Amino acid sequence: MAVRARKFSCRSFFILNPEGVLRHRVESFCAKWRGCGVSLHD
Repeated sequence: MAVRARKFSCRSFFILNPEGVLRHRVESFCAKWRGCGVSLHD
């Protein structure tokens, strides 16, 4: 899974083998910050 932030400069964060709680937290984070250029790629 990858989180991409592109508000000012593009950044990508890769989460390898996320399980349960971590996956849920990443999805919640991306949903909260979607309006600021953060997107989730699964």
